[in-house]
Amino acid sequence: MLKVKYRMQNQNFRFFQNEAHRIIDTTGSFLYSSEKLAQSIKGRKQDEAYFFGANLAQLVLKLTKKNLLNSFHEQIGFHYSVQYNFKQDAGFVAYNKLGKQYKIKYFYFHEKQVMAHAIF
Repeated sequence: MLKVKYRMQNQNFRFFQNEAHRIIDTTGSFLYSSEKLAQSIKGRKQDEAYFFGANLAQLVLKLTKKNLLNSFHEQIGFHYSVQYNFKQDAGFVAYNKLGKQYKIKYFYFHEKQVMAHAIF
């Protein structure tokens, strides 16, 4: 059996489609980061890309508005939160040190709480 998760230098990684993705958050779903070489005006530089997946058995998808909306299509409130609060994909990984939570996770869990307390 192929290992999809491993630990190196006190960090956890997931290996998916021949690429290593550092696991940066596991609350509710997984957030990953991966360093890539990117071309810039001054030459090549390291650029960090972000990904997500429901669990270790699910696909690793690039953390974009389109992928989030497609992956959570049944959660209409979360759709509105994503569309209203995020103009660029880079905002998804904003981290609130006080709340110890990524911004995208806040909106995901907030919507789940609202739905859990809704009385029809």
